[in-house]
Amino acid sequence: MRDCTVDGHNLNAIAGEHGICEITYLSVGTHGRTLAILQSVDFEKLNVHALTTECHDASAFEPMRAGLSDRGFAFARRLGHDLLFVHRESPAHLRLRKLQADRLGV
Repeated sequence: MRDCTVDGHNLNAIAGEHGICEITYLSVGTHGRTLAILQSVDFEKLNVHALTTECHDASAFEPMRAGLSDRGFAFARRLGHDLLFVHRESPAHLRLRKLQADRLGV
């Protein structure tokens, strides 16, 4: 294996350049930089309904959950090594809550 340098692009800049203001589903898997990348996203300008992040280290779960909770996301479930979050103001969050309630018989 050898190191190489690649150009990185900021999600806010890419979305702005292309007039994107809403993303239904975002997947972020960057092996150790996920939290920093998510902290750089301006969720006030970019409406993300649901996202998954890689989480191979159990100690990374709580900072990830807390950081996304502060930005309006609710932890939905673990999917293998991925964590699923849904924005609380998204219609998807309301559907998820109804499915969970139906499953519990509430």
